[in-house]
Amino acid sequence: MIAHNDFSNCYDARQYFYDFLSEKTRGDVPEDALDHMSLCSDCQDDIDKLRTMLDNPDDETSRRQHQKDKAVISLLGLHLAFVGEPVRCSIAKLFIPGLADSALRIRVDTPITKHVEECPACRKDLQNLKNLQLGHGQLCRLGQLLAQKPEADKVGCSRARSAIESAAAMAFHETSP
Repeated sequence: MIAHNDFSNCYDARQYFYDFLSEKTRGDVPEDALDHMSLCSDCQDDIDKLRTMLDNPDDETSRRQHQKDKAVISLLGLHLAFVGEPVRCSIAKLFIPGLADSALRIRVDTPITKHVEECPACRKDLQNLKNLQLGHGQLCRLGQLLAQKPEADKVGCSRARSAIESAAAMAFHETSP
């Protein structure tokens, strides 16, 4: 093999690496790309890395993706439980932290997403929450807190106690994260 010096040929060949590895689609790879890949040591290294990744997917990455998929499916199921039911703000507010979480993005219309799109108050709550730029973990915890039934005053921290009313009213601009 020879080392390459032509970046454009490597760049052009790169789009065919996956096809090159598959016997079913190898015939679809243009002849000049095949010639380049067979002679270019950098492309061969990249193809070997891709082959390794495909043969041995990163268990941690796969596990995280599986968890994310599972969470989105679960959340979508909760949304779809309201098909044919009227959705009021009190219900939609429970879902707003999940809607603000880009990691749990729902890409189809549901009764919940439709309500939030059409309700100025809920849409404003969603925007206020997004403006706080909370992380995935924080949004999950907020969603859990909103979903819990209120108990007798168990908040011992006076700073947290003072923020409860604002958080319950989804007036997040009135309190700190």
